[in-house]
Amino acid sequence: MNPLARFSVLGALSLALGVGCDGKSDDDTEAGTTATTEEADSDTDSDTDSDTDSDTDSDTDSDTDSDTDADTDADTDADTDADTDADITYVAGTYSGSILITASEASSGMSDDCVGTATMELTSSGNLDGSATCAFSGPFSEFGTTVADIDGTVTPTGAVTATLDASPAPLSTSMGGTIIADVLALDFEDTLTDGSITIDYFGEITATLEE
Repeated sequence: MNPLARFSVLGALSLALGVGCDGKSDDDTEAGTTATTEEADSDTDSDTDSDTDSDTDSDTDSDTDSDTDADTDADTDADTDADTDADITYVAGTYSGSILITASEASSGMSDDCVGTATMELTSSGNLDGSATCAFSGPFSEFGTTVADIDGTVTPTGAVTATLDASPAPLSTSMGGTIIADVLALDFEDTLTDGSITIDYFGEITATLEE
């Protein structure tokens, strides 16, 4: 075959097989292009989803938990403490009972008891007001009957501070005590001077709430 005829035959075969001038077929070119496009899509989707989900979840959870816990604890503690401290334990009303004063004079060794009764009114605001009456029956009977005023206050927890004043008699002293349930108890101790006589004394008042 002459050279020109050979060239024509080769050209026809190349066209039939789909081979380009660079030696690659059209199928190879399309496959390479498709693979490249899929790799680009995969990278883009993976990066976008990973970054967005991670940042959103982390920020939202952290902020919400921290704020909620701090506010709830602070409010509960403050309200509970304030309400508990304001409770009142005593009952207002009329309290009646007895008074006993034991008096002694050191230089002579004489001793006597002043026995009597006491009545007091306690208001809901904690004011205490009343009186007590007693009389000696032994060496100090010359003092006669002693009448004393009672004036005091009661705290919400039942602590009592009061005075016992028998003016113009020299008996005047401060008292302290408590109210527990429906019983009011006061005690006192002091010294009085009457002329040349010095008398040491101590005593108590016990009263219960009248029905």
